[in-house]
Amino acid sequence: MLMSKIRKILGERPFYKLSFQLNISFLLVFFIVTAAGFMAFYQGVIRILDNNSKNYSIRQIEQCEDNINNFCHNIDLASSQMIYSSNFGSLKGYSSTDQAEQLYNAAQVIGNLRSFLTQYAFVDSVVYYGSDGLILQSSIRGNNLVDSGYSKSDAFHTTKKFQDLMGSAQKMVWYGGLTDHDFASLFVNPFDPPTAYITVARKIIYNQSNMGVVVINMAQSYFASIYSHSYNVESGKIYLIDASGMIISATDESVVGTQCSAYPGLDESENIKTLNITVQNTSEQVTYYRLSNLNWILVSEIPTRVIMKDAVTLRNILIILYIGCLALAFALSKFWIYRLLNPLKKLTGAINQTKRGILGVTVKNSSKNEFGLLTERFNEMSLSVKELFAVQAEKRALEIETLKWQINPHFINNTLNVIKWIAIMNKEDNIAESLTSLASLIDPVFRNTDIMCAISDETEYIQDYIKIMNYRFAGGLECCFEIPEELMNYRILRFILQPVVENSILHGLMNKVKGKITISAWIENNDLTVGVEDNGAGINDDKLAEIRLALSEIVPSRKNSSVRVGLTNVNRRVKLQFGDCYGLQIQSQVGAGTTVLVKMPIILE
Repeated sequence: MLMSKIRKILGERPFYKLSFQLNISFLLVFFIVTAAGFMAFYQGVIRILDNNSKNYSIRQIEQCEDNINNFCHNIDLASSQMIYSSNFGSLKGYSSTDQAEQLYNAAQVIGNLRSFLTQYAFVDSVVYYGSDGLILQSSIRGNNLVDSGYSKSDAFHTTKKFQDLMGSAQKMVWYGGLTDHDFASLFVNPFDPPTAYITVARKIIYNQSNMGVVVINMAQSYFASIYSHSYNVESGKIYLIDASGMIISATDESVVGTQCSAYPGLDESENIKTLNITVQNTSEQVTYYRLSNLNWILVSEIPTRVIMKDAVTLRNILIILYIGCLALAFALSKFWIYRLLNPLKKLTGAINQTKRGILGVTVKNSSKNEFGLLTERFNEMSLSVKELFAVQAEKRALEIETLKWQINPHFINNTLNVIKWIAIMNKEDNIAESLTSLASLIDPVFRNTDIMCAISDETEYIQDYIKIMNYRFAGGLECCFEIPEELMNYRILRFILQPVVENSILHGLMNKVKGKITISAWIENNDLTVGVEDNGAGINDDKLAEIRLALSEIVPSRKNSSVRVGLTNVNRRVKLQFGDCYGLQIQSQVGAGTTVLVKMPIILE
């Protein structure tokens, strides 16, 4: 059963159908475009998250640097005050004084150091190294005085750091990586685990003589808290290394003194470097930041999984959204393509009926696209084929009817001339003059087929019309022309003003003893405007609104059939000839007359 259905489907060759091809094409295009769009969006988000993480990490490090600089400044001030107040000058010539004076002076200095130590709880010990070998130490564990003989075995006293300090200027120098084992103390057990220090040292000069060096040892854990407490990065860590890459300060004291893994080194021109590397099988974003006042480097390590946590969630959402969009696109494509091709399917059926000889078949058209146009043209063609002979017969009948009622223009002119001479012979001058004006009016209708004429021709035509109408109104009509001479050769639609003038006479001046019509023309916004103004009764607001509504309609409705036909016809002629942006405008006020404006493009002769 299943195989027979498959064979039936394959026998019908569905891939030849337009609907199948459109579905496949739409889905392929949708799949490729949206996949590329989703990938580009996802990669863009990844880059944004990575850059934001770098910028955030740098801002955190800069805050840490500010804290370190503030702390260093405070220690600098405190050490200067301590050196000034500790009376190190009394130790000058220490070895040449008697023992009692030596003990007195040493005790006084140690007391001052002890006072400094008490004032700053984070200081673990303060050591004075005299140039003559004397060592005075005050620590949280006790005080210590070492004579010159024992000082030779002191670790720091014999280092190059001490020699460099003695030969340098009087400024504060910071060291990392030292421990309590590096300094002479009776209270340090060499077999105990060392306590990491952050050390600051300063040379003492008294009366231009190098007295020695003061060393302040601070607990590394406290120094680490200075910068780490402002570092608020989830699962991230921050620590200090020296120029060689050795860790000198960290919240995890067990790593102090070890080498920083994968430290790339910083050039002298580099102050910051951010790398994505693998540290202990963990992908991390590592930022190296050189401190401006210390020759140390702050290192920030942020696991990539923390940075990409939101990206993973976003990726899963995008995958679900993409699958949903693909399914929705398939359903919409099926529905939409069916809807698009349904008129074509109906049209194909109608064509098959016509093929079988059924004429006049039409298809219901509800589409506004090309299929709708094709259906419309097919309906026209089908009806045309059916009615071809009938149309031809009707055409011949109309031609015969036209010939039957056609009047020779020369006959009309000759007849008017005969009536005119009869009026002259009977001394009916009014009738003769009226016939002359009428002949002038209808002559352009027969002799000139051009739909355009000069404004001067139209004014002559209006003058003949007014002359005839004055016989009816006993000379009570006055027509004035206020048209600049340079506009007289501009071209307008022929016979466009007579219906407007007639409308003014019949509806505005009918009950007026003396009526005046003023025709003017001017250029405005690169268009020609012709105005016909009367001093008649005017139009009330309701009627004026009705007329304006009729003028705005493309085809006047039966509801507005009472509106003046002449105006609507003129408005329709102008719009058909020049477009919807042109036409008539009407302005009126009861008791003050009416003005009709005819707007047309500028056309030169």
